Amino acid sequence: MRLERALSASNDEGLRRIALAALITRSQTDGWNQERIARLVAFRNDLSSLVAETAQFRVELLSISK
Repeated sequence: MRLERALSASNDEGLRRIALAALITRSQTDGWNQERIARLVAFRNDLSSLVAETAQFRVELLSISK
């Protein structure tokens, strides 16, 4: 989780994309909770299409996890 949080604050969209991958990987093993869903929403709102579009594919999880 520290890696994901550190990279998500980067100005480099590639590093933010890696942060998103770390979040998704962690969620696949530990599940989605409200904190992870909030971080996913933040990635969906990223200005970079590389990050935001990838996060969009995880939209279905938002309705499942609530």
